[in-house]
Amino acid sequence: MRLFALSDLHYSGIPPQKPMDVFGPHWANHRERIEQAWRETIGEEDYVLVGGDISWAMRLEESLPDLEAIADLPGKKILLQGNHDFWWSGVQKMRRLTGDRLFFLYNNFIPVGNIAVCGTRGWLAPGDANTTAEDEAVFTREVRRLERSLKLAREAGYTEFYAVSHYPPFNERREPTALLTKAKEFGVRRYIYGHLHDEQSFAQVPQELEGVRLYLTSADYLGFRPQEIPLA
Repeated sequence: MRLFALSDLHYSGIPPQKPMDVFGPHWANHRERIEQAWRETIGEEDYVLVGGDISWAMRLEESLPDLEAIADLPGKKILLQGNHDFWWSGVQKMRRLTGDRLFFLYNNFIPVGNIAVCGTRGWLAPGDANTTAEDEAVFTREVRRLERSLKLAREAGYTEFYAVSHYPPFNERREPTALLTKAKEFGVRRYIYGHLHDEQSFAQVPQELEGVRLYLTSADYLGFRPQEIPLA
């Protein structure tokens, strides 16, 4: 059993309703490249954390072809909401409509061996450019959701936690936000995130902050291939 992560799949049905190569030629045929690399890399006993921006669909029913395609891939899939996942609904409804073939991380935690994977979507960091008071309120709520996820895992007897959010746990100046601070309170050593896509961000990705190892798993950053996250 191994743990992998890959975020920002940006699926849009078959054939794609929103081809991603409008964002650059490196996105050409990205879905086929993801699925080929996935099948080459992932075994049935492995877990794959899909960290948000999964499907461009607006409603859950419209997202089902994309979710079913992900469910058909090898391994056990853990899905987290991203800022573009407007189709996201209640966990029980999503599980029912996908035949319990996917795990959804939302106000809960997902066990991977003796590790509890805990997380939330996250949001724009307070103080960043163009953030509003409303954004700060959303961010505070997301920190509380991460705390709830971690507390639930601790109450269930877990002592090793991995944290994940779609948004990074640092601000535009690469300073830790309350997401990272909250994760540290529970002894988190590995933090997985996505959302970033531009070359400037890629060139400035911090590998570690305040003793916490960070993993950017945006699909384009990883060359559309899942990255293994150590389970130790």
